Amino acid sequence: MAFVSKYVSIACLTYLLYGVISQFNVGVFLPPLPLQPLLLFFFVVLGGIHLFKAGFLLSEMLLILVVAAMAIQHHAFLETFSTQKWMYTSEVYFTKVVSMITFVFFFAHVLISCIPLLKRFSLSWVPLFGLLVLLLYTFFFESGLTLLILLSLWSLFVFIIRRQPHTFIQHQLRFAPILFGTTVLQWIDEITLQLFS
Repeated sequence: MAFVSKYVSIACLTYLLYGVISQFNVGVFLPPLPLQPLLLFFFVVLGGIHLFKAGFLLSEMLLILVVAAMAIQHHAFLETFSTQKWMYTSEVYFTKVVSMITFVFFFAHVLISCIPLLKRFSLSWVPLFGLLVLLLYTFFFESGLTLLILLSLWSLFVFIIRRQPHTFIQHQLRFAPILFGTTVLQWIDEITLQLFS
């Protein structure tokens, strides 16, 4: 998994560095937003290579599907691979459907990842409860930041758990670099969009 973390780190730092360089040159922090779906698909390919080499885990496959769904629903991806007429008529519905599928895959990923951890740690039910509350919140109040908050909380939980000295945990959570990279890219994108709105 070391090669995956190196490539993910390089991709995230490159994305961030473009924004910082544009800040110095133009005076505006602006990373290459259309590049984000390509980087997410790059993470999907890296995860697929890792699954092929290291063995199949359902939780990792679900995370790869979450990242692929996030790349597909990105506005730059939709503008590139669809017509203008479709963008006006169907983009909202497509984005909502893909967003719901992303939440289902993400919930299944967290659930499958936490079930083995429940035997080892007594606090593993906390992210499941928080995820359930945030999912219910999402269905009643539509929020664009909800998936980003979920990704951030899950990344923090995985980061803390990975620091525990158990080999079982290292094997179960080997998808962490892809999760961290996706979270970083989403935060950079969201901060950039909030700066310009």
